Amino acid sequence: DVIKGIIYLESGESTISEILAMLTEKYKSLSIGSYPTFDAGYRVRVVIRGREMDTIRLCVEDFLSQSREKGIDIIKKEIKEDDSI
Repeated sequence: DVIKGIIYLESGESTISEILAMLTEKYKSLSIGSYPTFDAGYRVRVVIRGREMDTIRLCVEDFLSQSREKGIDIIKKEIKEDDSI
C-alpha cells in the first residue's frame, strides 16, 4: 500500500524550496511534491508518498522541524493511506 503525508502551509512555494531539495536528497525512496493553490484555505500542499509508514513519519517530522526553524507556518498535517491510486 502507498501511504502519504500531507502538510498544508500558509507560505508560498519559494519559502520551502530548500527544505524540499534537502528532503528529496535525504529520503530517496519517497516521492515528494508541492502543489500551490489560491483558494483552498492554504497556499501550498506538500505531499510525501511512499510505502513505509516509519519513513513517511520521519520525513514529515523532518519537514516540520525545518519549517519551524525558518518560521514557516503550518496549517495542518496528516498521514494516511493513499486511496487515489
